[in-house]
Amino acid sequence: MEKKSKVEETVENCIAHILADTPYEIYDVEYVKEGSEWFLRIYIDKEDGVDLDDCENVTDLINDPLDELDEEVREDLIACGADPDGLRFLLEMEGL
Repeated sequence: MEKKSKVEETVENCIAHILADTPYEIYDVEYVKEGSEWFLRIYIDKEDGVDLDDCENVTDLINDPLDELDEEVREDLIACGADPDGLRFLLEMEGL
């Protein structure tokens, strides 16, 4: 298994406690470069499957806390091309 980057570990730790009291769980967090763009992907799951409403719910729960990540991690994200005015997050669902 590939070691997680500092960004991936920090993001996963940041959102794990937020989702702890919800039906959602973190399946994986990826921070990958595709072409010239960097993407932060947060994969979620829940017992009866995930739909678009679930992705919206989780996005609403995690946006503000992720915006408040410590400065060093935000600098890593920004240095790799993320939006400095508000991090963009992609929640993807398996099987779509």
